[in-house]
This record gives sequence, C-alpha cells and structure tokens, in this order.
Amino acid sequence: MRVIVAGGRDLIPNKNHVRWLIDTLLKLGTTEVIKAICKIKRFGLLNHHPDFPDKNNLTDVLDEISDLRYALDRYEDDLLKDRLFELRDENEHNTKWIN
Repeated sequence: MRVIVAGGRDLIPNKNHVRWLIDTLLKLGTTEVIKAICKIKRFGLLNHHPDFPDKNNLTDVLDEISDLRYALDRYEDDLLKDRLFELRDENEHNTKWIN
C-alpha cells in the first residue's frame, strides 16, 4: 500500500498507521451516519440542500452507511490478521518446546 502525502512524498504506512487510519475512519463514519440520520429526522427523507439539488438526505445517509461499512470491513480484516499472527506465533512457540 502506497500513500502519497503533501509534497509528493511516499508514505509506506506501517501497522500503527493503518490501525490509526481505520480507527479514525470508524469515528468519522459513525459521526457522519448519526449526522445524516438527524438531518432526515429534522428535514425529511427526500429533502435536499438548496446548493445540491441532485443529492437528497436519503442518498446522503446511504453514502455514509456505505463508507462506514467499508471502514468496518477493513477493521475486521485487520483484527483477523492480528489474530492469525498471534496464532502463528503461539504455534511456533509450542512447536519449539515440543522439539
């Protein structure tokens, strides 16, 4: 995974960068979903901002839920990878003692 940061530098994220990014996406995602739901409750499902007539509150909340779902999937993948590495390390440790 390569990320281009300001100034054109490459950043090769390590595990901590990825975990921080996923945590941030989850926090922002849940906040945005709650905000979109509150807009629906206040203004209605099909209401839209005057400056953006092609995007109503329904499409907004569906987009935010999709973004959150993506972040949750990445988080789950990350947790599963961590668990697989733990199991591998435990297995290697136990194998050393058996031999």
